[in-house]
Amino acid sequence: MKRPRRLRSRLERQVMTALRELSRDSDSLLFLHGSLRGTRHSVFISLLFARCVDLFDATRELFLRGWHSPARIILRAYLDALFVLRAVCRNRAMRRAYEAAHQIHRKRIGGKLRQLDPSLAASLSLSISEKDLAKVERAVTRRRARHVTTEQFAEAADLKAWYLLPYTALSGTVHAHVHDIIVDHVGRDRSGTVLGIRVGRDIRRSYVDHLAHLGYVHSLAFAAAATILHKDDLIKFLHYDATFAKIMKQTLERRRRQRDAREKV
Repeated sequence: MKRPRRLRSRLERQVMTALRELSRDSDSLLFLHGSLRGTRHSVFISLLFARCVDLFDATRELFLRGWHSPARIILRAYLDALFVLRAVCRNRAMRRAYEAAHQIHRKRIGGKLRQLDPSLAASLSLSISEKDLAKVERAVTRRRARHVTTEQFAEAADLKAWYLLPYTALSGTVHAHVHDIIVDHVGRDRSGTVLGIRVGRDIRRSYVDHLAHLGYVHSLAFAAAATILHKDDLIKFLHYDATFAKIMKQTLERRRRQRDAREKV
């Protein structure tokens, strides 16, 4: 993979420094205080936070390297993990609902496999026996499992606004909506003239606003995990919360100045 482009502004260098520090502290929290041998609750928190850490690092690298569309796709997956993590941290009943919902997911997969041509399913080693499917259905009944929607997790995480706007907006990229494929794959020059189909990296664009939002949401994941794994690390959240809030304010002010300058031309 090619090296990321050089950072062009003080604001970009500032946000990248904060992101590296947050990544370092996340690794420290996870590997010093996360555990697979603690309580069932702390184990789930450790695993969910590990997923958030991976997606955070991947999204950061993709934005920095100019892979805008893949970065947004992974960012939505990150928000999925964040909603579950925060909901489980705030309410143990949500962890039990999260675990039970897995049986519903298995049941749904079994139903899909039934629709496959039997010879194709067998060749792909995807077949499921009636005995196994019945076992899953009994587990669903025994645990009173119900499907928990992303919106319900977001609401339980006190992040409903993030579900209603950023998460929903990112869905267009995930599902290749018309607007998103036009924006991402129609190449234009600075005057707006269409040049042709565009693929690959776009290293001309600055992603500092996206990176600042990424840092802010990961600081929320960090705080949620710290409340369960190591409360002394919560003091670090206050630093990151203030840092990324300041950077996001600066990016909004920069956008406003750029818009005003274009309107004067």
